[in-house]
This record gives sequence, structure tokens and C-alpha cells, in this order.
Amino acid sequence: QIRERLTSGFARSYVIKKDGKVICHAGTGAEIAGVATFAYLITEKDHRGHGLASQIVNYTCEELLKDGYKIYSVYYPENSRRLHHKLGFEDVCDFGKLYLNQH
Repeated sequence: QIRERLTSGFARSYVIKKDGKVICHAGTGAEIAGVATFAYLITEKDHRGHGLASQIVNYTCEELLKDGYKIYSVYYPENSRRLHHKLGFEDVCDFGKLYLNQH
């Protein structure tokens, strides 16, 4: 599904590598009708605290803004809130999906 989203232009993904290994990743979950959801951000544990998340988020957001998108971030778990605030995002609403498993 991710590959399909990337090739169709419905999402994008950026990485920072060190010695050929991905140490930080950022990506959108969807880009449509002038709105982009910033949905994926992860940094390899050994490389956290060095500003990589800030670098990749700033770059991703600059690219999205150049392309005319309004950017919304989707995050979980709750402890990610502080990081997202530090990166410049602010809370605008709560979001969630609930599904009933009837099996």
C-alpha cells in the first residue's frame, strides 16, 4: 500500500541515511485536495536527540508548502504530543477510528 501511495503521488517519504542505513524517516499518509497529513516520523533509537527529526520534518514541510499543501500532523501515542509541539505543530482536534470486531 505504501508503494502504491508513493508511485501514485498520494504520499511522499523522506529518509536520512548514515553509512547506507536509514536512521530517520518522515512521510505523509495522504495528500489530496490541498491537504497533506504528516503521519510518519521515526528516528533510530541510537540517533535520537541529535536534531534529525527536526531536520527531516522541516524539509518535508518546506516541500509540502512549496507544493501548496496545508499540513496536518497525525500522531500517536500520546507521548508524541510534546515532540510534535516542539516541531511547530499545534493541536486543532482529536482524531481516532474505532472498529468493532464481530468475530
